[in-house]
Amino acid sequence: MGFFKDMSDSAINLFQYRRFADQPWGKVISYLLLIVLILGIPVLLSFVFDFNKGVGGLIAKFNENIPDFVLKDGELEVSGEMPLVFEDISGGEKSIYVIDTSGETDVSVLDDYDTGMFISKNEAIIKKKYNRKTDL
Repeated sequence: MGFFKDMSDSAINLFQYRRFADQPWGKVISYLLLIVLILGIPVLLSFVFDFNKGVGGLIAKFNENIPDFVLKDGELEVSGEMPLVFEDISGGEKSIYVIDTSGETDVSVLDDYDTGMFISKNEAIIKKKYNRKTDL
């Protein structure tokens, strides 16, 4: 019998469960996988749709907030007011991202933060928070 006939019999005819119990494990597992795929596809599609919608929103926000820039001959040129500062204080961790191609600020802006990034005309410096592990 076919997969769909077996599934409809299992929902309608309760006496078919004894026949299902006598089937080999390989067939049982393949039936379970098919049921999971059939019932899971709509859920997965909704996740994909929501993810795509969220990424579209992030791209729109990125296009609004990030200025035009050119990287030419190893030097970065960014249009707009300098320095650009993005701070994030969440979860007890302080982060900062600074873009300054004018030379008004330097890498010392990272000193008061746990993590961050400083981008100047010629270099990019990333500060990471390192956890120290001590044995007691």
